[in-house]
Amino acid sequence: MEEKLIVWIFFSVGIALVPLVFAGLRLQTKKTPNAFSIVIARGELLLLIAALCGSSIGELIGSNETHKILKLISGGSSIIILLFSSLYFSFVSENKTINTEGEIEDGVVIHTSLILFCLAFVSCCSCIILSQVKI
Repeated sequence: MEEKLIVWIFFSVGIALVPLVFAGLRLQTKKTPNAFSIVIARGELLLLIAALCGSSIGELIGSNETHKILKLISGGSSIIILLFSSLYFSFVSENKTINTEGEIEDGVVIHTSLILFCLAFVSCCSCIILSQVKI
């Protein structure tokens, strides 16, 4: 069980975060103030959240019938987070692309993205752990 969770954290979460960290580091190297905030405000973390939720839901779906209620809760939570993150990204992305400066509050996007990431991490870890439970 621990092995599957560690593999998921490093090879799904860790690798998925690399492009975001690199983009922030690139901006910071160019002396851009609030570089990591800019990257998160673009909504890219929301896409990462959707991908992580999708992969953890896939792990849960193929698992056995034990702890059915807990699996429904963690899987359902991951699906809700996936849907909300995807829809919110489409809204943020649409408004960022058509250059409607000032219509989207970057602070709200940043906080919402970070909160969703934390919720997704807990929910997805639960899915991964429950997918491995045999008893």
